[in-house]
Amino acid sequence: MLLWQFNWSNLAIVGVALWAAFTAKSTLASIQSQADTAKQDLVITNRAYLYLSEVRITFRESQNVFDEITTYPYEIVYPIYNGGETPALYTGSFARSTVAEIAPREISEAAAVIDKPQSAVVPPRSQEPLRPSYPSWVDKPELDDMRAGKRKLFFFGILTYRDIFDEERHTRFTLSFSGTPAEQGEFKHMAFESGKDLNWFD
Repeated sequence: MLLWQFNWSNLAIVGVALWAAFTAKSTLASIQSQADTAKQDLVITNRAYLYLSEVRITFRESQNVFDEITTYPYEIVYPIYNGGETPALYTGSFARSTVAEIAPREISEAAAVIDKPQSAVVPPRSQEPLRPSYPSWVDKPELDDMRAGKRKLFFFGILTYRDIFDEERHTRFTLSFSGTPAEQGEFKHMAFESGKDLNWFD
């Protein structure tokens, strides 16, 4: 009879110990989850966010190629701002343009190689942005379609930079222009395209 009581007592002690261990493990998991959330919030609040604003396109004097094809050179200036709370180390961008009816939605990893690797610090909430430029040209049928609203000139790509947490970050952008270009030497602003996967931060 005493042996029976002794076994029940041991089982009770084991049960209490298991309950305590489970509670401790649950508490530690909760603490770890809270710590992870706090760390994530810290990064989100204090990281850099590069973005484009006031992107403009300027057309130059038309050129003749082999007296057969007329091309219309243009230059896109795309100011890069930092809307975050800490500096960003801008390392370069992949940028392309195309004349099409719809905006290109995908950029393959193989294609999205930085065109011109750079190293420039973009301060937080900067008033004076970086001002890279992108030169290219369209032919007369493309320009005629742009003027008629049949197609748009899309400017798209990815900015690459590192934040103060030494994480590589990216900004995807897609802008467009259609209509009649400004007078030679003057500029017009390009508009951001709306749609899934066209403009985002990571």
